[in-house]
Formats: sequence, C-alpha cells, structure tokens
Amino acid sequence: MKSLVITALCFIIWGAYGEVSNSENLIFSSSDQSRSLELYHSLKLYPVKKIKLKNAVYHVSELFKFVTHIPSIGSQRYGVFISVEVDGKKYFRFFYKSGSHGIFRLAPFVQYYKGKNHAGEIVSSIMWYSKGIGEGSLALPPKLQIYLAKEISKGSHRSDININHIYQLIPSHNEAGGMLLNESFEQYDERKRRLFNDFKSKQDALMAKEVSFARGLLIEPLLEERSFIYKREERSDVFAKPESVDFLSFENTPDYSVGPLESEDYLINYYGQVSGFEYWSKNQNISYYILKNQENKIWIPSVSILGKESKITSYGVPSKALSNDEALFLIPLWERSKNIHPDYRSIQKIPREEKYQSSWVYLREIPMIKEFYETLGVPVPEDQSP
Repeated sequence: MKSLVITALCFIIWGAYGEVSNSENLIFSSSDQSRSLELYHSLKLYPVKKIKLKNAVYHVSELFKFVTHIPSIGSQRYGVFISVEVDGKKYFRFFYKSGSHGIFRLAPFVQYYKGKNHAGEIVSSIMWYSKGIGEGSLALPPKLQIYLAKEISKGSHRSDININHIYQLIPSHNEAGGMLLNESFEQYDERKRRLFNDFKSKQDALMAKEVSFARGLLIEPLLEERSFIYKREERSDVFAKPESVDFLSFENTPDYSVGPLESEDYLINYYGQVSGFEYWSKNQNISYYILKNQENKIWIPSVSILGKESKITSYGVPSKALSNDEALFLIPLWERSKNIHPDYRSIQKIPREEKYQSSWVYLREIPMIKEFYETLGVPVPEDQSP
C-alpha cells in the first residue's frame, strides 16, 4: 500500500481561506491514487482553514457528518479531512469524532464490510483503527480540537460524504467478508475484530516510523484484581486505584492557575452542552484537552506532548505520545462499565446505552482532576442520578 505523490497535473483552486490551494505534492495513502484525486476534486474537499502548529500546517476541509452504516441504523459521526503539510508535502488524512471521549482522532486506515445480515438485507459499514499503542497517540492536538469544536457550535456541516467515499480516500482493509452460515452477529463481530487487530499489528509500522512513546511519566499505580458482572457474565480484570494515578513530576501536570489557553462551548452526543479547554502543563511540555459538562464534571480525553523535542508528524499527530499508562487517566465520563473499577461505579447510566455508565466516582479521586477544583476554589461535584 504505497503512497504516491501526484505531480502529473496541478489543479489550482482558490481556497475559502483566502489563498491559492493546489493538489501538487498532495499525497494519498489509499490503494487507488487516481480515484482518490478524482474524488478529492469531485467532492470539492478543498481546505477552508489553515492552522499552523510547530513544524506543520493543517489545511482543514469542511466538517461533515456521515452515517456509519448503509442502510442507516441512525448512527452518525462527525468527520473531517485534513491535508497535513510537513516538509513541503501535504498528506491527506481522515479524522473522526469519538462518541465517548468527545474528541477527533486519526483513522490511519479503515475496514470496510458489505454483505447480507441475518434478515437477508445488503448492508455496508466501516470500522477504523481507533485504539493504537495507546489511543491518545491518535488524537489531534488541542488547538485543532478547539477549532473543530467551534465549527460544531456553528451548527453547519456537510452531509454529502459517505462511508464509500471514506473507504476510497484512505487506506483500507477488507478480509472479514460476510457472515457465515449459522454464525451469530456476536461471533461475526468477534471474528471481524480479530482479523482487524491482526491487520493493525502488521500496520503498526505506519506510525511507528514517526511516533515514539514516552514511558515512565506516571507513578506506578496501585493495582488490584476484581471480579464483576458484565452482560450477565462473571468476569475479572485488574484495575488501578484512582488516588494512585498521578505523574512522577509535578511539572507535567496541568497548570490550572493561569487559566485555559483557549476554550469553546459546543454540543456532543451523550453529554449535551460541554466546554472544551486547552491547558498547558507547568513545564510547557504537555498540552491537555479538558472537557466539562453542565454538571461541572471534567474529564481529560487527550494529551499532546508538544515540547521542544516533539514535532508534528505527517499523520497530524505529535511525534511523541504517552505510553499505555495514559489509559489510567484518559477515561471518558461515560465509559463501558467493564472498564470502570467495580468499587467506583456510578449510579448514572446512559438510558439508550446499557453497557455505558458514568465513571465520575472514579474520576473525582484522580489527583490531577481534584487539583482542577482546588485551584478554582470550587467543590468537587458529587455523583448524581440523571
């Protein structure tokens, strides 16, 4: 799946952000370069905003909403195409908005499925690489998150881009095929995910060439194995005590005392109206993106290492990322119950998502969460029923 720089033709377009934009040196990573370029122009995926950050320039297209399944099952997501300019070349990338974390993440490639469901209907859908060697490595930097939040708050977006377009514009993988005879949907879903995970492990080199993972930034947490019931089955897992989840260096924690660098209010699924903030760490090495809901509860969906030793990669994400220990505190406010420590499960649940519930009882005990309220001089919100 080799990338190819399209230089045979130079299409000059007047960009909506006031400067000449062209497809010269635009690199697509899809399998069909000619089709990608044709789609780029036929769909007019031209940039409407230019954002500079460190060594890169993000040429951001219009925000769009797309259905994740055809025919639609009512599930929609926000997506955006961004041409990431690094060292004079522009790399065409796709980012989607996470439902639980509420942030935009990179999808280096997708899996496409088309076949018959148990009702005999022809359906198609896509799933994406969304949980890398630490999903925080796939998050857009906070500066881009804030811009896209502002676009969402405007209430305008495109709706003419679908999963078939996405499938043709970025790298794809399609080995799962249709459901087998007498195979349940759960068995098919597990088989599809297993194949996809195998493919992901082969493709780790895509980002490993440009992204390194910083280890040892957190104190070794106190771990304990606990049993719990999930989907009527008894399971067990290892969980960290929230009060033990903290950075080794105080300087790497958010500097709440100087206030946010940027902020924006907008609506997102499940959470309703939220406020997004960008805070820098005390040593100006880490940029935190923090969300707060109407109950004044906060969570940290992503962090970006943007200090002197870090740069922006051709994927649009920082060259340095936190290792797997980020999962100890990058926990969304609404989380799958199986991922929440059994002793810290809230009474709040999402009515239409039975497997999700609030993680606030756990989050409110994490030191860097508690520091937010201490610095502002306001009480930490209690757990509440909806």
